[in-house]
Amino acid sequence: MDGKVIAGLLVLFLLLFSPAPGITTVAPNGGLSNTTVTVTVEGKNFSKDTTVKLARAGEADIDGTAIQLISKKQLRCQFDLKGRKAGAWDVVVVRKKKSATLRSGFTIEDPVPQVAAITPGQAVLNSVAVITDLEGKNFRPGARVLLSGQRMDIGATNVKVLSNSQISCEFDLKNAAPGMYSVKVVNEDGKSGSLADAFLVENLGPTVLAIAPARGTAGTATAFELTGKGFRPGATVSLLKSGAEIRATQVNVVSDSRMVGELDLAGKATGIYDVKVTNDDGKSGTLTEGFTLEYPGPRVDSVQPRGGSRGTTIEQLTLVGKGFRPGATVSLTGKDGTIQATEVKVSGDEQIRCRLDLADAPVGNYDLVVRNDDGKSATVDGGFAVEYPGPALQAVRPQNGQIGTTVDKVTLDGAGFRPGASVTFVGKDRKIAANDVKVINDNLIVCRLNLEGAAAGGYDVRVANDDGKAAELRGAFVAEYPAPTVTLVQPANGVADTIVVSVDLAGTGFRPGATVVFSNDRTTLSVLRPQVVSPTRITGIVDLKDASAGTYDVKVTNTDGKSGVLKNGFTVKSLEPSVKGVTPDRGFNNGKVLLTISGANFDSGSTAKLVGNNGGISLPGLNLKLEGASKLSGYFDIKDQPPGQYDVVVTDSRGRSGVLKDGFTVEVFVPSALELNERLKAIYFDFDKANLRADQLASAEQNLAILQANPQLYILLGGHTDERGSQEYNLNLSRRRSEAVQEYLVRQGIDPKRITIYAYGKEHPLKPGHDEEAWALNRRVDILVGEAPPTREQGLQFQDQ
Repeated sequence: MDGKVIAGLLVLFLLLFSPAPGITTVAPNGGLSNTTVTVTVEGKNFSKDTTVKLARAGEADIDGTAIQLISKKQLRCQFDLKGRKAGAWDVVVVRKKKSATLRSGFTIEDPVPQVAAITPGQAVLNSVAVITDLEGKNFRPGARVLLSGQRMDIGATNVKVLSNSQISCEFDLKNAAPGMYSVKVVNEDGKSGSLADAFLVENLGPTVLAIAPARGTAGTATAFELTGKGFRPGATVSLLKSGAEIRATQVNVVSDSRMVGELDLAGKATGIYDVKVTNDDGKSGTLTEGFTLEYPGPRVDSVQPRGGSRGTTIEQLTLVGKGFRPGATVSLTGKDGTIQATEVKVSGDEQIRCRLDLADAPVGNYDLVVRNDDGKSATVDGGFAVEYPGPALQAVRPQNGQIGTTVDKVTLDGAGFRPGASVTFVGKDRKIAANDVKVINDNLIVCRLNLEGAAAGGYDVRVANDDGKAAELRGAFVAEYPAPTVTLVQPANGVADTIVVSVDLAGTGFRPGATVVFSNDRTTLSVLRPQVVSPTRITGIVDLKDASAGTYDVKVTNTDGKSGVLKNGFTVKSLEPSVKGVTPDRGFNNGKVLLTISGANFDSGSTAKLVGNNGGISLPGLNLKLEGASKLSGYFDIKDQPPGQYDVVVTDSRGRSGVLKDGFTVEVFVPSALELNERLKAIYFDFDKANLRADQLASAEQNLAILQANPQLYILLGGHTDERGSQEYNLNLSRRRSEAVQEYLVRQGIDPKRITIYAYGKEHPLKPGHDEEAWALNRRVDILVGEAPPTREQGLQFQDQ
């Protein structure tokens, strides 16, 4: 039987009858979901290529890592359980595509929650405590939160597990017992953690709802009445603000909801005060900003000047009166808004000087208001008047328009525009009145402008109010011809190296003197002798000699610099070669390969090459044969060339090239173990000797080169003897012969872990017989390689081959 067939049957036998693994126990058989656990798996038929995983329906497998084979019955590995679902998982062991499963052999558990802090840590009885930050760890979605006290437990609502270390929730403290409570978190699996005496429920203090009166005047004494709840006999009342306190006198707690007393406001600072009630147990309640202490209000006797023009600034407005205070403000209040004075200076309490900016002030009568820093004010009705100035024109948008069109929206920016204003565009030879003029406000006008029949050039823009006041912005608008458009080129393509091609362009807006170019990122071709036949047609000729192949934009430029482009409007075709395919498209780097290249525009002088390594490798075609303009065949020597993708390049007789990018792949030729075993030579020995003979060194070196070139393969050294001598002696002698070959290989750099030694003695002669010819062939060490550590029987099967 052929040796290769027997070897193949041997490999198939080993795959089919390799024993399946078994699994009996896993220790430990569980772990926490936030840890990495090391486990020991016990079973049978484990090997170095055995893998382990945890599996559960609906979940991604957890692959074992750092697998360590202890023995055929025991291995050790690690499982990363972080973020994995709690519950029972199957343990699966796989060896050579055969597997064993320990159902529910491993359990993942969630850790016990721990509570570290709660914020806030206290709340008032009968309130809802909003807990923004319950800190800890190992919190799980669906967790419950409790306050646990001596007399009652309070369950949280609106519980949100923000992360495994943070929870927010709410506690309804209505009718809760005052005192300290422990905070308890219970996960869905029933595991819980507590923080003892972490939350305080307090008694309610007094509540202040109102004080009457809520205002007082500095320098007076005022009786007051407070309403609220929770007032206790002996309570005190104070008015508080930053840096000041006013203590009430003759305080009388009429009931738990009413108090009366007096306030001495002489010499006290004005401002807004909080009203604070403090019970005899130290608990207090505050009505924030409940009382205002005021100065007497101001009075205005005269205003100079009494008016000003819109768009101007009154540098000094003088007010005379009484009760003005430092920090007072001055403003003009009209039906359309308020004008705030600036640079206000108070001289004593009888005079104010200030500045008024009327740049954007609406025209009309204004009330003049002086307001002190305490909010008290004085008003002079109609005390100041703002008049209209003339208009001012600052900008026109757009600044140009196309002749023969209507600009639907022209916007004028400026100041002093009034309803009924008109807009006129004044050119050198004519005036154009704007239509649909709309004064949006005194700073903005919009209108329409009809440029049908307008002369090209600049125009002054004039705005006139209904009172005759006008403003003009010179040269603010330009009437211009529209930019050309290119819609069609005929013909739409030409062939490179053509001397002259006549072209006909269609479009709009073509003007006498227009130029035409065809261009791309490499080449610009000017159209010669362009003729503007009409505003919609241009003719000319283009020289395509030396033009590069590709698409070109077609651009028409009028004498005013405006242009129009037809993107990719013209195509120059090339007759340069193109490469479309190669057969075969890959080959091993152990010799020459015959390739057939298909494409177009090949000629009798065409050459071909394979280009790889970014141009660093160029392999010319040999014995090239042209089979028409579309097929080229030849040999390419790819022996020992680096593997990878190579461009296929065909160059014609004029030096023009076509490329098929990454068209051919060079692959590494890797011989099989069976092929290598046929090349490995036995090492022969003298009678009763175990040292390497000098005439065997050449075979040993040949074997060494093969073994060094294939470091992934395992090595079997099978020692044999001739028939002379005892069985025991010959087993020992054959072992020593194998060790001699092993020592040679290791000394030359072969990893000893790859080598397996078997001593066969005299039981398996290569050539049966009782003469020196047979004995010489039987005194040997056979060498065999394989993809797995070879067995004793494999060495004998190789001998049979």
